[in-house]
Amino acid sequence: SGIGSTRSRVMAFKDYLEKDTNCFVNNEEFASLHTIEGIEIECVVEDSEFGQVNQGASLGIMSWSKRIFVSTNRLLENNIERKGYGAYLTLDELSYKVISWGEDSGMSEILLCVSMEY
Repeated sequence: SGIGSTRSRVMAFKDYLEKDTNCFVNNEEFASLHTIEGIEIECVVEDSEFGQVNQGASLGIMSWSKRIFVSTNRLLENNIERKGYGAYLTLDELSYKVISWGEDSGMSEILLCVSMEY
């Protein structure tokens, strides 16, 4: 009931989180296969035209965003490193600007944006 049992509970919790993440990003559940930085990876991609990033709409700038949910381990296994605000990430052969990149419980949430002046 000492340190050993605490370690086994922590490992059990980590295993649970990984199993839960794998279920969420499984193409038989919620995810589909996309190409991130040239590598095919199962992830969930949400599209949002005139989404949360369209602060410039009144200036004649149209924006849309994509939100990606992907296993952090899967990104690391494929040498895809976390990028900061303003960096570019390729998703399905198109380049997007990174707005935010958060990681929690084995899952990465990446918000991307494309802006076009008109």
